[in-house]
Amino acid sequence: MGKISNIKPYAKNASDIFLTLLFFISFFPYIHAVYSAYTGVFFGFQGSAWFFGFGGIFITLVFRYLLLIPVCLIYQIKYGKEYFPKYIGIKTAALTLIAVIVLSGVTATVFGEKIVDINLQLAQTKIEEYFADKYGEEAVRDMTYSVDSRYEMTFKGTSPSLPEGQSYEIRVYSGRSEKYKIVDFLVDENNETNRVNYK
Repeated sequence: MGKISNIKPYAKNASDIFLTLLFFISFFPYIHAVYSAYTGVFFGFQGSAWFFGFGGIFITLVFRYLLLIPVCLIYQIKYGKEYFPKYIGIKTAALTLIAVIVLSGVTATVFGEKIVDINLQLAQTKIEEYFADKYGEEAVRDMTYSVDSRYEMTFKGTSPSLPEGQSYEIRVYSGRSEKYKIVDFLVDENNETNRVNYK
């Protein structure tokens, strides 16, 4: 009976509150990795590509938090051993958070291809806005484009300004101030065509 009465819902003194806050903050790498599974990670050595689902989780954990994860795990285990028996509310909250992270990661892995489709649609919306700003809405009506590579998120575009059957590339990068940075090579393709025709 005495043992049960020592179990409290939450930490109350300043030291315990600080350590508890630090405990939940230590889950940030896993939360960020799962978030990246849905939003995508733009990564590569020689050529860059977008990674979603399990690939996004793996790359985020390995290339951003590899050295931090062991520190977080050791702290989480030590904290759990000391505080879970004393504070039932903290234990419940921690187990709930872990369950949400694991479930979200599994969902992102299982539905990885669907997540790629959704992000491709979002990228295409950005491409349309980009073209309207750069070339004007009139020109955009006559332009078409299609997916060239799902994972590199590149598109093949056509324009009346190019010879029939000739296309140009549209690339979707990860920008610093924006998720999708669009780059197109229509002007370059036009210049190359004019140069060849001039010769």
